[in-house]
Amino acid sequence: MRHALIIARLDLLIFLRSRSNVIQLVLVPVMLTLVLGFALGGRADETLTLRLDLVDEDDSPHSRQLVEALVAQGPPLLVCPGAGETCGVDRSDGVNLDAALARLRRGDSDGLLRIPKGYGAKLAALERVVLPFHSTAAIATADPLWQGVQIALSSINGAVAADATARALHDALGLNEGSLADYREAAQGLAREAWSARPVLVKETQTGEGQGESDIPGGFAQSVPGMATFYALFNVMGGGMAVIMRERREGTLARMATLPLRRRDILAGKILARVVTGILQFLIIFAVGFAIGLDVGREPLALATLTLMYVLCVTALGIALAGLIRNDEQVALLSALIAMSMAALGGAWWPLSLAPPFMHFIGKLTPVAWAMEGFHHLIWRDGGLPELLPSLVALALFCVAFFALGLRLFRFK
Repeated sequence: MRHALIIARLDLLIFLRSRSNVIQLVLVPVMLTLVLGFALGGRADETLTLRLDLVDEDDSPHSRQLVEALVAQGPPLLVCPGAGETCGVDRSDGVNLDAALARLRRGDSDGLLRIPKGYGAKLAALERVVLPFHSTAAIATADPLWQGVQIALSSINGAVAADATARALHDALGLNEGSLADYREAAQGLAREAWSARPVLVKETQTGEGQGESDIPGGFAQSVPGMATFYALFNVMGGGMAVIMRERREGTLARMATLPLRRRDILAGKILARVVTGILQFLIIFAVGFAIGLDVGREPLALATLTLMYVLCVTALGIALAGLIRNDEQVALLSALIAMSMAALGGAWWPLSLAPPFMHFIGKLTPVAWAMEGFHHLIWRDGGLPELLPSLVALALFCVAFFALGLRLFRFK
């Protein structure tokens, strides 16, 4: 075992002394992780926020009631300004129509609702009121902001309808004018109480297979494990093939075989060097994820187990391919071709869930797809070891098959 550790240490020192290897191990993966992460939507823990700028020109009890109904919907609707939330803009700027329209055109907000002066008086007089609504959405009915405004207005309209009904009943019963105010207030209170009880609800049941957008990993939840699996595959598999081919061509392996060393120690040292390289690759890229606030799940042991199993798998793949290739020219071509093909098919560059079903089947023929599925369970779905079992079993089978082939084909000359 001591000899294997010495050989592994020597191989690692030789690998890290090369400037191109360090660039390929650190600089390029980190840059692509950041670029791809921001391109896919930024931080994984970001929640969708839809900003609605509100220009209340009426500032009446009725207009404030509408504002409260909008604010009460909560995330993802952010009402600005509303319920003390100024959203980073000055109060005077928030109620200025021109400034609000300018923010909407710049993309600083997602929608604008104007409550015109006289809104409260017209509402009290049971007159129709039109509220101007501005949005960048092409189809208003498909705009979540428009739908949020309609939800808030439905409760307001319900109270107005109750008020109109109370007036009509008061007149029909011939009650005195002095009791009208109390009668209307009681009717509106009953309407608000009935509305808050939500007498009719909709229960959603998914029929058939499907996947919602919220289950599609994005941002750094995709780029961090994706780039880690891709560059671990590229550097471990490709680097392992290159080292074995060079030492075989230069006669280094043959000379080592003549020394008083067991051949299994020599091979173990080569494998250990590749495993450490792969783990180092994961540590570098996941350190970037930690730095930008990526939540990697609640079970670090599960994450470490999945990482180690995948690194062993791609190490075994490199050993197996080293026994098949015949010259150095084939190493660069074959390692790049296999790494990029597996990354694309396995979902390292983009979520595999976006691909058609037949691509899912093809992707699962690669260890990358199983590794990415495991990382998504940990990072995106907050899973643990039980959810990882299918990925770990599949990677273990790949690992056994690749090592069996590699040990059978491995030669020192």
